[in-house]
Amino acid sequence: MPADEPPTAPTGDAQGGVVEWVTQRGALARQAAKLRAASTAELELYRRAALALEVGQRVASPVDPLRAGSGAAHALDAFRQSIHWSLALLDGAPERSLEALREAHAAALDEVAPPRAAERVRDLLKSSYVSDAAEATEVQVADAALLGETARGLLARLDSPQRGLEALLRRRARRGFLAAIAAGVALALLFAGLRVALRKPDLALGKPWRASSTWARCEPKKRQCGGIHDTGIFFHTLDDASPWLEIDLGAPKRFSSLTVKNRDDCCGDRAVPLIVEVGPDATTWTEVARQDAEFTTWNPKFAPTEARYVRLRVARKSWLHLAQVAVHP
Repeated sequence: MPADEPPTAPTGDAQGGVVEWVTQRGALARQAAKLRAASTAELELYRRAALALEVGQRVASPVDPLRAGSGAAHALDAFRQSIHWSLALLDGAPERSLEALREAHAAALDEVAPPRAAERVRDLLKSSYVSDAAEATEVQVADAALLGETARGLLARLDSPQRGLEALLRRRARRGFLAAIAAGVALALLFAGLRVALRKPDLALGKPWRASSTWARCEPKKRQCGGIHDTGIFFHTLDDASPWLEIDLGAPKRFSSLTVKNRDDCCGDRAVPLIVEVGPDATTWTEVARQDAEFTTWNPKFAPTEARYVRLRVARKSWLHLAQVAVHP
């Protein structure tokens, strides 16, 4: 069951394009078929090699120190077993001895052995637990590191259908996560675009306006007005008997609602009761909406009407200052 390349997912439109890239459906089907075709003996040899490697790694680096001392000699023995089973799988003859397998696959062992350590690895494969245990602890530890790296490298060269299937499942999970993020971003952009597309136009945008009086010049982009900071109002009247704001739409326009944003830093009560009036000129007015309660944002709706002028007026003596007035069709 040797392999030159790890299992890879198919690419290209002919094999499913983006759907295949995410689901790995075709690759998983092929890998599952490969797993079914593998013989029980091959799977068992791979399992033994992987288990012996794991045992050696755990003994060589235990979570808690072993009370009886270093387990490096035991790790060496487990790594030798892992190499034996890996070579048996590579050779296809599990009944052969480690010595015979070592001689038959010397080149493969030299390729996976740590640099400049191939000779020492060959000596360790000829050794035994008894001779390993007779060495000094630091020698055992160093030898275990060499043989463990060799065992790990050799096992990695073998193509386990089960391991390939697990790798594909992990890849599918990662790609599914990325696809979900991409879909979420796309939906967010779509909804943002829909909000913009569905947003009612503002007929008052850029149109001239005037107020009943001026207390100070306001600069809403700088959020200041007459020395008052952190306020978004765009005008501020004096304390008038019935202060008002008048917007000239430039020509008769048909509209049916407004968006009125009150001052948000203080004094929102000054804007009530607020009356919306419309007219064909700046002298004739018809009331279309009224707000008697203090508000943050008010969206008065009324029967479609046609007018050139829109006026917002406080029906009492007060100051008037608003952050936004928009007129919608």
